[in-house]
Amino acid sequence: MKNFLFCLMLLAGFAAANTCTEAWFEINAYGSINTQDHAHQDSSYFKEYDNEWTHKFIYNNNQLDYLITDSKKEGEDVRITKYHWNLGENALSKKGLEYLGETHYSGDTLFFSLTFYNNGEKREQATGKIVNKTFEAQYPDGPNGETSFEHVYFQNDTLIKSITYNYGTDSAEVHKDIIISDEQDDFKCKEYRNGEPSYDLEYVKNANGYSIKIFDQKYFREFFMMYPSATSAIRKQRPAVKISPKARYFDLLGRYKFSK
Repeated sequence: MKNFLFCLMLLAGFAAANTCTEAWFEINAYGSINTQDHAHQDSSYFKEYDNEWTHKFIYNNNQLDYLITDSKKEGEDVRITKYHWNLGENALSKKGLEYLGETHYSGDTLFFSLTFYNNGEKREQATGKIVNKTFEAQYPDGPNGETSFEHVYFQNDTLIKSITYNYGTDSAEVHKDIIISDEQDDFKCKEYRNGEPSYDLEYVKNANGYSIKIFDQKYFREFFMMYPSATSAIRKQRPAVKISPKARYFDLLGRYKFSK
């Protein structure tokens, strides 16, 4: 995984990220939504102080089948989240954590919904769309029916991630992250939160896709993405299903939840 192969056949099949900001947009937008024209998540590694944990995305027939979350803590079992795509509720096993995912295109716009079930009981639903390097989603975000609206988009070469908490209420609160490319290196970028530097990101290409490394004084995180042509290289393994109640940084969109 040292070199990236720039071949025309590979590039003709999908839209490849060329900069750090484009790669970070792709990771945010296509958290658990697998398409044939964008990279999809393969795995991730988190280290925070003395704690570390991983996520592994397992695919079957070019669709996300399940997600394994491993806290790496002694005595804690891995957490398995099962996904069913474009199927009705009859597809649910009604055991453990499951999602029903729906996707469809209208022109160039990809619409999606993700509905979360716990032991067959419907809990939450997220809906949204992706078009022209713009991502929008609305999802529950609180114990009392609170809703958040997320908007990830580009202003010229700058990536903006805006989240409106308590969306649609008089107490709505907007938080914005601004991700700016390094002027000297397109493979590096920096996030600013509330006008202050938050963390550094580095985009690293490899033979099957790329990764994004995130550096901060408190933690290190790396997200690994795989191009569609490499999907068949994923060897499907189905471990015994054990569910831990202590899963962190995993949101309704199949991504990694950062604190407000």
